[in-house]
Amino acid sequence: MMQGYDENSYPLKIEASKVLVESVEFNPAIVMKLASRIDYDVLKNALESLGPSSLPDELPAILDPKNDEKLLKNLHRVLLEVKIEEGWLVCPKTNKKYKIARGIPNMLKNDAKPDEHQTDAYSLAREASAILKAGRAGDTSL
Repeated sequence: MMQGYDENSYPLKIEASKVLVESVEFNPAIVMKLASRIDYDVLKNALESLGPSSLPDELPAILDPKNDEKLLKNLHRVLLEVKIEEGWLVCPKTNKKYKIARGIPNMLKNDAKPDEHQTDAYSLAREASAILKAGRAGDTSL
């Protein structure tokens, strides 16, 4: 157990002010692997804060790529395509808010600010992502 952890402080609530949906190629094998490892109740709870969800109350015990294609596509969308770009994560016990900026939550103690290197790392990650997307599309210019 983590030091300072209190079960009443999990899961954090989401207050999203900017949500993006970025298309990602559907791969049922990846979604099935993710689905076997997530806390589905926490996912459903998080989705409620973003609006109505098309996911069922419970996952089937065994997911089948052919019979559960619609469910797998819905899971794919929420797990891989929906991005919280701006907003807050809120502790349900203390109501402490952690800012989400450019898709990255700041969970540092004492409201410390991310240093210059973290911002540079973010910029590099965005640039690398753009290069990869351009390469997949056959476009070599940026």
